Amino acid sequence: MSDDEKCVFLKWLDSGTTPGWREIDKDGPPKVRSIGWVVHETDDDITISTSRTSFGKFVDQLIIPKKCILYREYFQ
Repeated sequence: MSDDEKCVFLKWLDSGTTPGWREIDKDGPPKVRSIGWVVHETDDDITISTSRTSFGKFVDQLIIPKKCILYREYFQ
């Protein structure tokens, strides 16, 4: 792993929608925990992936707005 490749654990708030007529969900947005490689990061969001190859390719990229992040911890 090179110095610019970081793994991160994130706790963040997710948004969602449920189709059809329902009662109002008063619990608020779900809190999600994710672990992955940092693929890209801007001032507004962070993109992570749960898997990477030895050739440096990534799959299943997840973009999370930084305003939704509750906790962040980097590790190797």
